[in-house]
Amino acid sequence: MKVKLHVMNMLGMELLLILLEFMLILCKQSAGCDSIATLDLTINFSSPLSAGSNTTICYGESITLNALGTGTVTWNNGVIDGQSFTVDSTTTYIAQLTNTLAAISIDTTLITVLSLPNVDAGLNQDICLEDSIQLIGFGADSLNWSHPVLNIYDSIYLSLNQTSTFYLNGVDSNGCSNNDSIIITVNSLPNISIDSISPVCYGDAIT
Repeated sequence: MKVKLHVMNMLGMELLLILLEFMLILCKQSAGCDSIATLDLTINFSSPLSAGSNTTICYGESITLNALGTGTVTWNNGVIDGQSFTVDSTTTYIAQLTNTLAAISIDTTLITVLSLPNVDAGLNQDICLEDSIQLIGFGADSLNWSHPVLNIYDSIYLSLNQTSTFYLNGVDSNGCSNNDSIIITVNSLPNISIDSISPVCYGDAIT
């Protein structure tokens, strides 16, 4: 009898030897067991495999999984070894390595996805020309404002002469960042004029 087995590790080898010993004992204890059976056993060991360390990323970031091992590597969830992809939620990825002897190794890696901070630049605002407004951001540990022309920072008061968009970037304690913006619309002042009035005498009425 010829048997070919794939053994993934030394524990599997020990279990195999125990099984063979058990089969031999059964043979000896069976009534009328007076024949000798030979076993042509081929044992193929699997190859070492590392799916990589567990990793933490921010939502929307991409990652590349590279399994280390000699043979053909496949991943679950449609992942291709060495190719970048985007992870939407915390997931355990399973790598499978098949060596030249068709023995299989398996390893896993956990990719933890962190939520982005809820950065808020506030509601869009309308102001009148020459009025001032304060920029206040919320939702992250570090807040950084930007504008194509003006040098601005959080809680600054601004007096604007034209409609502008201001951009806010926030970074939380995990290093994850998010963005928001606010539009400040500047409305022109009304054009008020007073007609000239001819001289009048005391007590006269005017319109």
